[in-house]
Amino acid sequence: MHFYNGHNLNQVSGKNNVIYQKFAGVCLEPKGFVNAVNIKHFPLSQVTPDKPYQHSIVYEFYYPDGNKSFN
Repeated sequence: MHFYNGHNLNQVSGKNNVIYQKFAGVCLEPKGFVNAVNIKHFPLSQVTPDKPYQHSIVYEFYYPDGNKSFN
């Protein structure tokens, strides 16, 4: 999992012309093992016509009080 904290946002124009400042967003980017093709014991994430790739990820976030959640 890669986490980006929005530190490169600086006066970036977004949807409906909203201007985003530094640290105005986050990104969670799921990743495979980047060097898996070169390391035999790593799971391979190579896609071919006879070996398609399908994956689902569910993220759940909770408020500090634990009562409300969304995903």
